[in-house]
Amino acid sequence: MRKKVTHHVPRTTFTMTEEFDIQCESCGTIYSHLEDVCPYCGEPQPLGLAHERSAMTPDSAYPDYAPAENPYYDQQPYAAYPADVAYTDDEFLPDELEGQYGGYETDAGYEPGYEAYPTDYAETGYYPEDEPYPDEETFPEYGGYDQASPAEFEDETYLEEDTQPRRFTKRRTLLGCLGILLCIGLMYGSIGIFAAYRGLQEQVSEKQIEAQDHFERGQEHLTNNSLDLAIAEFEMALSLNPALLEAREALREARRLAQAKPTPTSETRSAAAASIIEKAETEIEEKKWLEAAETLAQIRDLDPNFQAERVSELLYTANFELGQQLTTPDNIDEALAAFERALAERPDDPEATVEQAKAALYVQGKAAVDTDKARAIKAFDQLYREDAEYLDVETQLLQAYEAYGDELAEQEAWCLAETQYLEASDLKPSSSLKVKADASSEKCAEVTLAEADSSASQVTPKATAAVGNGSTAGGVAAAPRLTPTVAAANNAAPAASGGSGSIYYSAFNPNEARWEILAVPASGGTARVVALNGTMPAVSPDGRWLVYHSELIDAEGFHRLDLTTGEDARITQFQRHILPRWGSDSSRFLLVAQEPGTGRWQVQLGFVDGKSDPLILRDGRTPDWSATGLIAYQGTDAVGNNPGIYVVPFDGGEATRLTTHESDRSPDFSPDGSQLAYMSTKDGNWNIYTISTAGSAPRQITNSPGQDGLPAWSPDGSKIAYVSDAGGGWAIYTVDAAGGTPFKVTAWDGVNLPDWLMAQIWWAR
Repeated sequence: MRKKVTHHVPRTTFTMTEEFDIQCESCGTIYSHLEDVCPYCGEPQPLGLAHERSAMTPDSAYPDYAPAENPYYDQQPYAAYPADVAYTDDEFLPDELEGQYGGYETDAGYEPGYEAYPTDYAETGYYPEDEPYPDEETFPEYGGYDQASPAEFEDETYLEEDTQPRRFTKRRTLLGCLGILLCIGLMYGSIGIFAAYRGLQEQVSEKQIEAQDHFERGQEHLTNNSLDLAIAEFEMALSLNPALLEAREALREARRLAQAKPTPTSETRSAAAASIIEKAETEIEEKKWLEAAETLAQIRDLDPNFQAERVSELLYTANFELGQQLTTPDNIDEALAAFERALAERPDDPEATVEQAKAALYVQGKAAVDTDKARAIKAFDQLYREDAEYLDVETQLLQAYEAYGDELAEQEAWCLAETQYLEASDLKPSSSLKVKADASSEKCAEVTLAEADSSASQVTPKATAAVGNGSTAGGVAAAPRLTPTVAAANNAAPAASGGSGSIYYSAFNPNEARWEILAVPASGGTARVVALNGTMPAVSPDGRWLVYHSELIDAEGFHRLDLTTGEDARITQFQRHILPRWGSDSSRFLLVAQEPGTGRWQVQLGFVDGKSDPLILRDGRTPDWSATGLIAYQGTDAVGNNPGIYVVPFDGGEATRLTTHESDRSPDFSPDGSQLAYMSTKDGNWNIYTISTAGSAPRQITNSPGQDGLPAWSPDGSKIAYVSDAGGGWAIYTVDAAGGTPFKVTAWDGVNLPDWLMAQIWWAR
């Protein structure tokens, strides 16, 4: 800020700033260069400079003062002073004027009564005191100049520069904040990068140290001529640090010596395997599943008999956990392979079986999306029904339905296209699907009416084939939404017969919040409640006993209901006892239970009187007992390989592998024991098959787009009952034992079951 300084000259007073700012009397403009006239208003100025002279304005407070004629101004209010007089003693004179003005040597031109200052202050010692600043009363014509408001000035640029402070704008504030945030981000980013770098360095350093330890142990083994151990240690060192040249050279030397040496003994291989298994156990503890699986595979290659059970258990754990880790849409193929390796070690493990089946369905669906959309729908639909939260199966199924609908629409198969769009809308409605479904529905109606107007002989065979086959051209059922023409053809066809006897099944009663066992005529009709709080019914061959699994918490295990008297009794004590299966004897039955601790499935023998605990017969699950004394079960060979359905005499003997697919399960003998019905996914989704117990090629009985399972022979051996969701909801169907058109008996509750694959139905007389 500029500071005003008052300069005093004899008989003349004027105001200036340190930068020689001069204020015009007429307009108030401030300028910083001496001028004869104001550069803005043109008025003469009290203080001006000519080419070789200057003038200063006398105070108007001295009216008697007669100024000399001033050749520079029109008016005569000023007194001109000689330019050659120097103001040598004026301490307030600006630097650029210094030396241009002489001192006041005479008092010529002063009014009477004024005394000139001494010329030599050093001689007299007299220094005049500063004159007080004249007030406005004495000099009224100069009053108010120092308090001039900014509005009186015309130079607005000067006011903005000298009077208005700089302020922070929003833009500057925002840029400042962004700069601070950027600095903070860079700081933390640098810290993170540095930490990651340090972490990597530490990991590399640890691996290098571990590699060096293995190398040194290998050198010791090499010195002791333990070549196998040395080779194993050198290989381990190189796997940790491939740049360890000493280990590479030592490994080459050890292998050369090993080639020249006879085959190592079993003790040597066992010692090497013991060293490797320690590493595998450490990797499992650190949850390095892939590394552990690879390490354990080395043990199998080195010595297959080394701690076989322990290695098998570790291999199952490593591969199962690896499969869980890899279960993502991008790595599902690797996950499936890992689950299959786990099942190879433990074929009857329920968790691995379920996860392998889910991964297999997902892989099948993904593989068929572009080539066979109907098959993709089958796979994704089955997976969605088993686990709707599995990865993105809902999205995959929705997209498959819509894509198949688009393909059928291009082929002008409008009715089938409409079905696909409606199925997709059931999963997740959208406006685009509704538009496609409505358009297909209109086209379908037009085609149907056109066909109705044509010859019936041309229409009926086509419609009958479509319904009798039970599937569309691509294998996706259109039965839930029949057109009038197709429905008429179906009604014209002979109705399938359900058979005789009663089918026992379980259903959840939501009103009573309990499970109930019901019996329905095989020919269809009204079901009746037989037992409360039970599932998995099985009726004895003589028709007297109903054995079922109790769902009461305080009465777990199997119960026996006397169908003639209604007496109910508990005959086993454990909830894990499931799936009772009768043979030809009404006093004993088979059951299956999962062994606590190991999780192994075991086939056991139970007693209807409940006086003895069940007896363990062998490993396996989902068994059945024929009238001829054979036991069929889902299992493997003695070493855990070759899964499928096996048959073995009840009295003992060698088990025979009857089927070869790992999914084959739920066998059910025909009444005469010559045939075996079972369920399998070997063709994509669950279907019913039959096979001769003497050995033959399997025969496929059902081929619906849904899930068909839990077969049960009729008492006369002419039909097979099963459950299916092919019609849009779970139901019990019957079909001829040789195959044919299914007959719907009644609805079945497959939704509230924890696992429909572990349920059962029973056909009794």
